[in-house]
Amino acid sequence: MPRIEQSIAIERPIDKVFAFVTDVAEYPRWISSIVEVTDIGVEVPAVGSTFTEVASFMGKKIETGKVVTLYEPPHRFSHKSVNGPVPQEFTLLLEPSGEHTTLTLVFEAEPGELFSRVPLQVLVAAVKVLTNSNLSKLKKQLDAGVW
Repeated sequence: MPRIEQSIAIERPIDKVFAFVTDVAEYPRWISSIVEVTDIGVEVPAVGSTFTEVASFMGKKIETGKVVTLYEPPHRFSHKSVNGPVPQEFTLLLEPSGEHTTLTLVFEAEPGELFSRVPLQVLVAAVKVLTNSNLSKLKKQLDAGVW
C-alpha cells in the first residue's frame, strides 16, 4: 500500500499533543478503527516497549502486536507490527508553530492475505478517509481541552 501522510494543526502546545498521541491506551478515543489496546508493557512508551491493538476495518477484526521503534519527545513517535495479518508502520511527527502544533500522521501497510481480494485503490481511499476523520476527531478533542 502506498505511504499515506496527512497533517493537521492542533491549537495546543506540542508537549500536550505529544503526551496524548503517544499514550496508546487512548487510541480508541481518537482512532475509530481501534477497538481496544491491551498488553501495554509500560506506562510511558520507550523504544522496544510493546502493546497489542485490536482493530476493526472493512468488516474485519485485526489483532496486531506492536513494538515502539521511535520515541523522541516531543517530535517523533513510531511503532510497527511484529505480528498480525497486516504488516504496518504508524508514525507521528510533531512540529511547534506558535501556539499550535502541526501533527503529521504517516501510515504504511501491506494488505496481506486479509485484504488480498480488495483492490488497492479501494483500500488506499478507505484508509485516507479514515485517517482524515481520525485527525479531525483528535483535533476537536484536543482543541476543546478534553485531555
